[in-house]
Amino acid sequence: MRTRRAKLRPGMVFAVPRPGGGVYLLLYLASNRFGEAFGLTAGWNSDTVLPANLRPHPRQSHVYTGSEFVACGRWRHVGDRPDLLAGYPAEPEIYHHKADNPDDPAIGPFGAAETAGERLRTLSEAEFRASPLARADYRQIMLEEQVEEALRRWEGETRS
Repeated sequence: MRTRRAKLRPGMVFAVPRPGGGVYLLLYLASNRFGEAFGLTAGWNSDTVLPANLRPHPRQSHVYTGSEFVACGRWRHVGDRPDLLAGYPAEPEIYHHKADNPDDPAIGPFGAAETAGERLRTLSEAEFRASPLARADYRQIMLEEQVEEALRRWEGETRS
């Protein structure tokens, strides 16, 4: 059985079902060797109307995942906001913990960030604190189910 391939374009906005009703909104950023990069947006909406004030999530700027939930329609395309791409890095990075790479001199004491083009840079302490790497639950790449779980968890954190 062949699976549909999702036709993604940077700036597409997807509605992710929220338990109890409503949706979370994700902005599609890029496709590269890490997977599909989606930008997180603040909070959730009661319906799938694309809000004019849609902005990046304040706690973590993007996640890498697959496109299966887009292809099967679980994450529905609800509009296009290419203007929001300017709020995200042109090359979304993944991060490396020093604890996971203790013998690698390219990974600094506060970790490192890597682009899909294989550019690796060490993080300063301030960059580390502002990065998703500072979160105990950071994963370089998530399954779509893990993205949905993380959105629910982060929603609870933003209300506290």
